[in-house]
Amino acid sequence: MNPPVIQDAIAKVAAARDKRYANHPTNAPLNDEYMEMAMAGEFAFGEFCGQMPDLAQRAEGDGGVDFTIMLLTTVDVKTIKQGYQYLLHKVDKPMADLYVLAEYERESKSATLIGWTSRAELKEQEPRTFGHDYLDFHQHRSTLRPMHSLRRRMGHFVRLQE
Repeated sequence: MNPPVIQDAIAKVAAARDKRYANHPTNAPLNDEYMEMAMAGEFAFGEFCGQMPDLAQRAEGDGGVDFTIMLLTTVDVKTIKQGYQYLLHKVDKPMADLYVLAEYERESKSATLIGWTSRAELKEQEPRTFGHDYLDFHQHRSTLRPMHSLRRRMGHFVRLQE
C-alpha cells in the first residue's frame, strides 16, 4: 500500500494528465480511473527498479516508454483493474522493449506487479479487439514471466557494470 504522500502525488499527476491529454488523438481512457491506475502501476515499477516515474507533462505523451533500464532497454507499464486478465497494447502505438503488467488495488490506490514480457513475445499473439474499436496485442497474465526473473536480469547487468 502506498503511503498518503505517494497517493497524493499519484492523484495530482493523474488529474493534471487527465486534463492535459483529454482531447489528445492517442488518448484512449478505458475508465474514469485510467490515469490514476496507470500512475499507480508506474510508481510500483519505479519502486521495483529504483527509479522515479517520469512525471513530465509532454503534449505528445511518453511515446510508449515509461522507464529505461539496463543498456537502454525501454519499459512500458500496463495497469489493469483487479479481475482483468490481459496485458494489452494497441497495435498502432509505438512499442517498448519490455512490458510489465501491474494490477490496480482501488482501496489502497496502489498497484502490484504481476509479470513481464518482451515486445517479441507480445507481438507473437494474434491481435484482437477487446470491446473497443481497435486491435490490441495481448498476453494473458498467467503466461507472463515472473518479476523476480526481471530482477535477476537487472542484477546481473548491475554486477557486470561494477
